[in-house]
Amino acid sequence: MRQKDFANALSKTKVIMAVRNMDALDRALLSPGKILFVVSGTIASIDLGIEKAKRAGKFLFLHLDMIEGMALTGVAIDYLKAKYAGDFGIITTKNGVVKQCYDEGIPVVKRVFALDSLSVDTIMEQREIIRRADAVEIMPGYVPDVVRRFKKAFPNKPVISGGLLEEKREVLELFEAGSSAISTTCEELWEMT
Repeated sequence: MRQKDFANALSKTKVIMAVRNMDALDRALLSPGKILFVVSGTIASIDLGIEKAKRAGKFLFLHLDMIEGMALTGVAIDYLKAKYAGDFGIITTKNGVVKQCYDEGIPVVKRVFALDSLSVDTIMEQREIIRRADAVEIMPGYVPDVVRRFKKAFPNKPVISGGLLEEKREVLELFEAGSSAISTTCEELWEMT
């Protein structure tokens, strides 16, 4: 997957299927969405997950911060790039990982947490990191006012709202606020794609 391929898929995707285990991954592969976020797992499950997603024509992003056995270092990203060349993207909270992915052409989603006013202000100050990310995922997901503020500051940057989303009404309000997509483990929402 190349960065332009991700941008194209994201422009056509409203709901990103987030999965925590292989059973959920198998169900997500049958869903109409094109983008998958693997938000937990082990290093042993990465091979199978990437291969299954590739065969199904899905874009798979690994949340490396949450993959057990995968130390979040430059070496880990180099290993994944060498082994899976173009078949994955990265989700991370780490600024250094965003920079490395940007430099190496690996699609990257910067995950940020809008927990209070100070954290939102800090997000808004990270202009260089946000510029390098292919998209920004704001958590928890149901913060339409934060999405509006972010889109005002970064009008061309795709926003993904993720976490704690379970109702269609919430999703529709986030789209109205400016979210490009939502990510959710709530399988009832996967069909909104």
